[in-house]
Amino acid sequence: MNINKSLKINEARPDMIVAADIYDSSGNRLITSETILTDALINILKRRNIKQLFISREERLSPVEIAEQQQAIKVKLAQRFRKVLDHPDMLRLHDILLTWRMENFIHHKTNERK
Repeated sequence: MNINKSLKINEARPDMIVAADIYDSSGNRLITSETILTDALINILKRRNIKQLFISREERLSPVEIAEQQQAIKVKLAQRFRKVLDHPDMLRLHDILLTWRMENFIHHKTNERK
């Protein structure tokens, strides 16, 4: 479950996920929701006089919930490749994507806990 937390711009850190679009005083959208913050983006927001933002934080998942989500990733990817897994190149692509998704899932969950 996602929790949106209001944060002062000086408390923002790289790898945090923006929960809502950020607009400047003229109504120009600077950053869209679900953007992952970087040092450069944080500096831009400070220069544009943005004082606070909403950060999305997912509640910590239990080991069982993490395993369930990882299994769901595997199932979804298998469904997308179901008609082509007999081809060696497509099987390799499937394996590469699965590895990438699992690494990103673990990296994302680790950063949320900081």
